[in-house]
This record gives sequence, structure tokens and C-alpha cells, in this order.
Amino acid sequence: MSVRAPVYSRGFTLVELVVSMLVISIAALAIAQAFALGMRHSADSLLHEKSINLAQAYLDEIRGLRYAENTPLGGVPPCAPCSPIGAEGENRAQFDDVDDYHGLAEQPPLDRQGAVIAGYERYRVDVRVSYADSAQVAAWGLDDSSDAKLVEVSVTTPGGQTYVFPSVRGNY
Repeated sequence: MSVRAPVYSRGFTLVELVVSMLVISIAALAIAQAFALGMRHSADSLLHEKSINLAQAYLDEIRGLRYAENTPLGGVPPCAPCSPIGAEGENRAQFDDVDDYHGLAEQPPLDRQGAVIAGYERYRVDVRVSYADSAQVAAWGLDDSSDAKLVEVSVTTPGGQTYVFPSVRGNY
């Protein structure tokens, strides 16, 4: 007669199964949260890109005008003294110098003719124009603060995030 070696059953115990299910559940939850976070912020880059394009359109419009009301066409000689910041009783279609845009606030954003810019109906644009401060004048190597204006275009997205785009316009 031959003696057989005892046969042991190999498998998982109930405790091992419960622990492994718990570990897998925690890992799956962490992965799902990472995907949810990614999906929540997936549109941020599109909103940022649209904000850049909108600000660029406003800055192109603003920077294409004269430095100040009494700056001659062509910019030579530069104005001295320059007019104060702000519109001189004009509406946007009549703005003829950079500082006329100070205080402009539009929601939805409009083009120069007053038409809503398509695709930006839920955006807001605010413009602030000021003379350069003494630190900026020194950093840029200018003679005085009337030689440069700081134009800041703020774009607020439909989600409430605000991007500020500064630009400097020289007195030339």
C-alpha cells in the first residue's frame, strides 16, 4: 500500500477577500477622484485662451489710438502737458486716445461699433488706464510719468475667474 501525501486546499480566506476588496475600493476611489478633478478643470485652458484673445482685441483697439487728446497725429512731438486720464465726453465709438478707455466696463464685451462679440456673451471686460508710477518710470528708463501710460484690461470668465493683461503705451 502506498501512502499519499496530504492534499492541502489553497485559496483565500474570507478575511483575505474582504481586505483585498477594501484595498481595491480605496484605489478605485482615488483614481475616480483624480479623473473628476481633471474633468472639472478641463475647460480652464479654453477659458484662458478665450480671455487672452478678448484682451488682445481690446488692447489692439486701444493701442492703435493716440497717446493723449492733444498728441498730434503721428505722435511727434509728444504731448506736453498731456490731457488728464478719462474720456472727454465721448462715447466708445468716438474714443480717439488711449485714456478715453479708462473706466470702460462691458458685459457682454462689445466691439467698437457696439455689437456684442460672438462667443463672449457671458464674459466681462474692465479697462483701467493710469500714468506710470515712479518705480515703473525708473525701471523703464523714462524721464517722467507722463511719458507712459499703463493700460490694464481685465477679463472675467463665465466662471468668475479674472485675468489681468497689462500693456504700456509710450508718449510718442
